[in-house]
Amino acid sequence: SDSLGSRWLTIEDLRACCEPSSVKSNLYSSLTTKKSSEELQKQVDTYPVIVAGVDWSGGGKGIKLSDGTIQLISRTVLTIMGVSHTGVIDVLATKIFTSGMTQPEAVREIVRICSIYRVGLVGADAGEGALGNGMLREGLGVHRVMPFRYSGTMNAASKWNSQANSYVVHRTTMVDNFLMLIKRRKIR
Repeated sequence: SDSLGSRWLTIEDLRACCEPSSVKSNLYSSLTTKKSSEELQKQVDTYPVIVAGVDWSGGGKGIKLSDGTIQLISRTVLTIMGVSHTGVIDVLATKIFTSGMTQPEAVREIVRICSIYRVGLVGADAGEGALGNGMLREGLGVHRVMPFRYSGTMNAASKWNSQANSYVVHRTTMVDNFLMLIKRRKIR
């Protein structure tokens, strides 16, 4: 439910978001198939705005392996979204990086995928991503990477923190807004 406990997210709401559009299905499969670059670009060009989000691996939960070593299970996640002319947001692609991949390896792959999808702006977690965000800015350009941090105590939905060189966003407001996009069938 939302922060007030009055708007419940139902299984029907979630299922409605999973109805693939033909463009979305074709784009999503392009990460794993040998789709022609020209075909992919025609589909990507149907979206006036394409953005990405990166949640950097942050340590995670440790598990003990048979040899006695501890392996952390935490993964970096990339999501590519296209905003249609009607304002509907399509999740075009996601990638969950393996926990054994180094951050520089993940950054190279993120830059490659963002280039394929012609991503205009990347929102990236600043909490665990200082190194990764710096490398992303080198690979994509400073103007295309927007770091952000969550806060639960702000009065505004978001604000620029010039000392941290990142946006601070109110966690509850962002979760509520995302929930409403799902309820209104504005994300799929």
